[in-house]
Parts: sequence; structure tokens; C-alpha cells
Amino acid sequence: MLRNIALTALILACFEVALAAILFEGPEQLPRDQHYDFIVAGGGTGGGVVAARLAENSQFRVLVIEAGPSRNGRVSTSAAYSIHPFNDLLMETSNELSDEFPLKLDMNDGSPIGIAWNQFTIDHNAERSSSATAYLANTGENVHILVNTYVTRVLPAGENGTDFRMVEFSANSASPRKRLTARKEVIVSGGVIGTPQILLNSGIGNQEELQALGISVLVRNPSVGKNFTDQVSALMLMNTTIRDTDFDRDAALTEWNETRTGPLVLPNHLNHIVYVRLPEDAPPFSKGGFQDPTAGKHSPHIEYVFSQISTHPPATVVDVPPTPSDVTTIQFLAVNLHPVSRGSVSLNSSDPFAHPVIDLGLLSEDLDIAILREAVRSARRMYSAPAFEGFVSQSILPAANVTSDEDLDAYLRTVASPFLHGVGSAAMSPPNASWGVVDPDFRVKGTSGLRVVDASIFPTVPSGHTQVPVYGIAELASALIAGEWT
Repeated sequence: MLRNIALTALILACFEVALAAILFEGPEQLPRDQHYDFIVAGGGTGGGVVAARLAENSQFRVLVIEAGPSRNGRVSTSAAYSIHPFNDLLMETSNELSDEFPLKLDMNDGSPIGIAWNQFTIDHNAERSSSATAYLANTGENVHILVNTYVTRVLPAGENGTDFRMVEFSANSASPRKRLTARKEVIVSGGVIGTPQILLNSGIGNQEELQALGISVLVRNPSVGKNFTDQVSALMLMNTTIRDTDFDRDAALTEWNETRTGPLVLPNHLNHIVYVRLPEDAPPFSKGGFQDPTAGKHSPHIEYVFSQISTHPPATVVDVPPTPSDVTTIQFLAVNLHPVSRGSVSLNSSDPFAHPVIDLGLLSEDLDIAILREAVRSARRMYSAPAFEGFVSQSILPAANVTSDEDLDAYLRTVASPFLHGVGSAAMSPPNASWGVVDPDFRVKGTSGLRVVDASIFPTVPSGHTQVPVYGIAELASALIAGEWT
């Protein structure tokens, strides 16, 4: 996150130098007589891809409206790593417990189950890559990028009450709201929270809920904002004698600024990621009677994300039980990748700048906590491998004596938190389905001129992180939209 005005100005300046796209830093800078074929609400992964792909047709003029500043450069995928004893211990574990934790050379080969070296969208300059660097960096002057601006609503254009080609936008709640109409289409790419917020404020949603807030209902669709799903994670700590991964942050920042090397090259202090698939006779299925929520035998149920080895307490978004201050621990998250619990994104005000109400619905279904319970047990088995003997002694969180279903459930309900891979709040469904928000062509049901392209359209969570799938659906959507207008 950008912390000061000077840094923001620097990034914006770099963007202007490197891109042929034209940047506007606020609504007041937009030319009054400019017309756009496509207006993209949101410059994240989906929006950046769609804007750039549509702009490959030099006859199309595209406007991207984004609340934060964008960046320039090239996108890359790297497998950078640090040298640490933990690396070898995990590699040995993959040999010793190969049935449950096989070695995986490439976690992105379509069958990710096992222990793998992590991969990141970080470039050779040790900087984060994004759709701005992979796509918008190659656009021309037919792309305009309006930053520091919020899309408050999409509105019908002309007499057709369902032709949503108009966008309303503003810099903040105190600024005047302006409107533009796209000649062809509006694409909403506000993300799993921002997209349903825009649609609901526009009068597209549950009739009773919107009327209660004084919002005129233009398209009745009770699915908007519903089906919100996020992977659920739980913090685990294991007592260890392995060397810690702590470092001097000020010195590391200086090193990164000067040479683009050092510990800040990596998002995490450790180098691996682990995907686990539970066996068919695992307790949730053999005893609990639950159906397997994954896509099939190549899909994992569980992910382990390693954070650090340290005496310092982990940074968390929820309160966790206290831990001894003089104990070194391996700190990591156990993640249920395929939750069946559902939450929602809704409004409590007709003010588009008011924060929406976010109900994550975590662990509201018994299957989800049953799988997370097995994730704890699986992690304990991993650290019980002969390779870790003498290096890992016991579980600190949850405590070593927390072993029963009831005690594990109590712990998990205390520490469970979202993994920030949300989907589903504007879910895609078949054209004539009684549920869902968008059709398979990404068009919002009951409208014309309006599509959604971001993670909110996934009906269920993919078997991993959401970034790559969003790139995929954005490429598909771009081809569909361009094909209709060429």
C-alpha cells in the first residue's frame, strides 16, 4: 500500500513515461468532449486485461476508472528462494512421507498436490507484476486511465431502462459526481466486494433489500452479492530449534532499494508451498458422510502457507491464544481450499461511499471445519517425519493436547480467518438459470451493455489461488467482447 504522497507521485510519473496510455489523476482532468467505446470500472487483474485486449483494436477508445494508482513495467513469474535449513528438511520429508507429501517440481502443472517451491508474480527487478505491467504497459493512446476515482453506479443510457452503458463516478463523497456513456459497453471489474457494491447501488439486486434502503430497483436479481465464498485459514505454530528467519527490516529495505536483492525480494520468509489431498476414507467422508467438495482426484483439499520462523508473534487479523515469548516457532497457515460455506456482500446505506456489509460466513457448514480439522492433523504428521526429529518438538498452536474433534473445532473457530481469495458474489450461471448474476458471456442478466469480469463471477473457489484463473477468464471475456464488435 502506498504510504505517502511523494511515493504516489513517483509511481504515477513512471507510469506516464513508460506508457503511451494517457493518465488522468482525477475526474476534473478528463477532457469534456471525449467519447469512449468501452468503459472499464476497475483496473485490477480482470480490468487491466480486458482494457488492454480491447485496445488492440486501434479503432476502440477505452477508459479505465481505478480508485488507486496503477504501475508500469513487465509481468514475470519467478521462483526466487532463500537458502535455509528448512528447505532440505521439507525435501527429505517428501521422500519419507511421499504418499501424503510427494515432491512437486511445478505446482502450476495442473496437478499441484505435494511439496513445491513457491512461485510468485515478481519480476527480475524484484518488483510485483500485475495486469498493469503485462497488459496496460503495451497499450497506446486509445487507452485513457483515470485514477483516484470511484465508480459509484452504472445507469441506463437513453430510454432503454436496462441498457446500462452509463457510469457515474467521483473522486470522493464530497466531490461532484460525473457521468459518461460508453458507445458500446461497460465492463465492471471491481472485485468480489466492489462489483456487487456497484451493482446494488445501481438498483440491480434483491428488490426488498434495495427498497428498504430507498434504492430504486431497476433489475430484480436476488443473487447479487450472495454466494460470497472465501477459502478459510487457521494459524498453526510448531516449536522448533531451526534457525529463525528474522532480519533487520531497515537494512533489508536499504538493500532492496539499492540492489533489488535481499530478504525483501520474497513475499514470505520461507520458500515452499504444500498442497494436500485427503484420502477417500478420511473422516469427513468416511465418518461424516460428506461429499468431496473438490473438482476431482487431482485437486487438493488443503494448502499450507509458510510465513516465518521466529520468536516474534505472527501478525494476524484475528485474536489468537497467547504464546511464550522466548519460544521459536514455525509459523504457517492451514487453508481449506474448497469451503462450502457461503456469505454475502450487502448494503446498509444508499450512499455509494459507505462501506458495504461483508458477511464471510466462515465455517457455517460442518464440512468446512471437518476438513480444516484434518488439515491440522495432516500438518502434525508432516512435522512428525523423521527429517524433523530433533528440529520440531511439539505443536504450540493449537496446543499439543488439543487432539479431539471437539477441542480442535473450538480452536479453529477462534482463529479462523479469510484467506482473501474471495469469489462468487456475482456468480456466473447458465442463461436460463434461476440463480446467478452473469450469463456465460459475462453479461449481467436482464441487461444489455453491461458485463462483469473479475473473480466475483466464479461460482466456486478454484483449487488454489485466484490470480491465474482471473487472467484466464479475462482473456476469454476480452475475446468474446471484441468478437461481438468487430
